[in-house]
Amino acid sequence: LLAPIKNIPVRPLFRSTVIGFMGNYLLPFRAGEVMRAVSIGQSQGISKSAALGSIVLERVFDGVVISLTPFVVLAAVELPPWVTRLNLALLGLYISGLLGLMIATQRAWTELWIQRAIVLMPIRFACRGGTIAIEFFRGMKGITHSRALLPIALLSIACWVIHGMYFFLMFKALDIEL
Repeated sequence: LLAPIKNIPVRPLFRSTVIGFMGNYLLPFRAGEVMRAVSIGQSQGISKSAALGSIVLERVFDGVVISLTPFVVLAAVELPPWVTRLNLALLGLYISGLLGLMIATQRAWTELWIQRAIVLMPIRFACRGGTIAIEFFRGMKGITHSRALLPIALLSIACWVIHGMYFFLMFKALDIEL
């Protein structure tokens, strides 16, 4: 997802991801995601706002994958109808967000709206806030690379399947029935 900004080797990305996971486990409000953006920004010399933008984009992809999970579970377990309806609403929300991000990053609309919003801000916040916002949306431009979308989706699916199998095997080992 960071390819439009800079090609970064796997090792620094993995290290920043592990730092972010540690932060998510130890700190409230998913503060580890901010730690991850700061880590990758500092180690690779890219904007921390752009790194955070790519992380937000990654979370939207994860939301789509997680929203698809109950449909797979329906094959083995009968879920209450309200769970299915709620899940459909969430899936629609995530897909709408993903499409909105795709449109916003492919057009120059976001820069235009940011520039219009900057004019309304006090001068001391305008320069810094505008730069942060533009870099944040620049970090989301990874969604515009159509060749990258399939590998990103497959990696997200693989990560969540492995994570689910971890809990499944742990519950089996501890003889916990859900």
